[in-house]
Amino acid sequence: MKLPTLRERPEDIPDLVNYFLQKYGKELGFPQPSIQPDALEYLQGQPWPGNVRELENVVRKVLLLARGFSINLDHVRAALSKLSTPISSIDQSLKTLVSDLLFAAQRGELDDAHSRILQMAEREIFNQAIQMAHGNQAKAARWLGVTRTTMREKLIHFGLRTADDKHHDSEKESY
Repeated sequence: MKLPTLRERPEDIPDLVNYFLQKYGKELGFPQPSIQPDALEYLQGQPWPGNVRELENVVRKVLLLARGFSINLDHVRAALSKLSTPISSIDQSLKTLVSDLLFAAQRGELDDAHSRILQMAEREIFNQAIQMAHGNQAKAARWLGVTRTTMREKLIHFGLRTADDKHHDSEKESY
């Protein structure tokens, strides 16, 4: 069975956007992110060659661009235009994140930019490692050069769960 591309099922986009807004809103310190209807409609009209992963990345970018305010059409257009530029590397994303947090600190909106940046980076490192290792904590720990105990503690600390963890939980609930 072949799953249709995101372009073939634009009706799924609002639910996916809301899921990613909740997921990354909490992670980025925006507890109640919202998106304006015209911005959501614009997202539904995109071709999404990168499928769901591309949509996820765009939602993450618009959250940073909106800086806690309601996401509007300009935010979406700006995030999508950044995708087409060759500078949208991980280095540039990190520079943007650091810059955004430092500007927020400069405006007096937060007073712990250093710890926030480090915590966000550390969370992302552990998240990607455990996902790439398909939930194998020993393998992910080896890649990161930490002990398996440290790996497990960080996963718990950051509230990170793998697809395998969720699968095992649903098996337990079915008994």
